[in-house]
Amino acid sequence: MSLLDIPYEVLESRIAKSVCNVCETMVGEKCLFTGSEDLSKTQISNPGFGDDAEGGLFVGSVGFVGEINGVVYLFFNPSLIEKIATRITSEATAHSVPDMAFDVCGELANVVGGGFKGSLEELGHKSKLTIPMSLFGEELFMSTMGVKQYVRAEFILFGERFVVDSALAEII
Repeated sequence: MSLLDIPYEVLESRIAKSVCNVCETMVGEKCLFTGSEDLSKTQISNPGFGDDAEGGLFVGSVGFVGEINGVVYLFFNPSLIEKIATRITSEATAHSVPDMAFDVCGELANVVGGGFKGSLEELGHKSKLTIPMSLFGEELFMSTMGVKQYVRAEFILFGERFVVDSALAEII
């Protein structure tokens, strides 16, 4: 099965399942998948967070390479990543350890990306994870060179919205 044979609905359900599993196991909270959109043939921009993104967004990302290549991006406003960090580590740790929000954001990307990558392997697309990274900024842009499929999914956790993008490409 080539990348182009993976229906959008399959990609959507696999990213939603990976995200919701991670929220339940790591954060101890169920998240709500609110929908997605296929951005495969569009110019990709940052997900709009309005006033919630004033001052910037945290972004975690991890790639995978092999028979299929891709990147998973997680976008969080600062208040949500702080709540998640507090839940995962403890309030004292989340507030006293420098860069804890970055560490948590990167680890979430790693685990979500790993779950999504594993679900693609079930379809016959083997790959390996790259090293996750996280960053914070106001004007963040994603490159879509060579991307064949791009899914943007939205979720609610602790009453706050977050976004997960998956960009997939085949080796040429």
